[in-house]
Amino acid sequence: GLFLNIVSIYPELAEKNNVPIAKEILADILAKSTLKSDQIHPNSLGYQLLAEKINTILRTSGAISE
Repeated sequence: GLFLNIVSIYPELAEKNNVPIAKEILADILAKSTLKSDQIHPNSLGYQLLAEKINTILRTSGAISE
């Protein structure tokens, strides 16, 4: 895809700094035509799923709370 591969240093930096990283979330959404408004942009449902997945990661990691 278009720049959807995570640069190898990002996971290393995330682990070193105890920062959650959302691997493949955008790539998974953009792989489904029903979640895109065009070739490279999510549609409203795609953005909703993206936000929900990021929210889950942030809550699970303790970065945000209820």
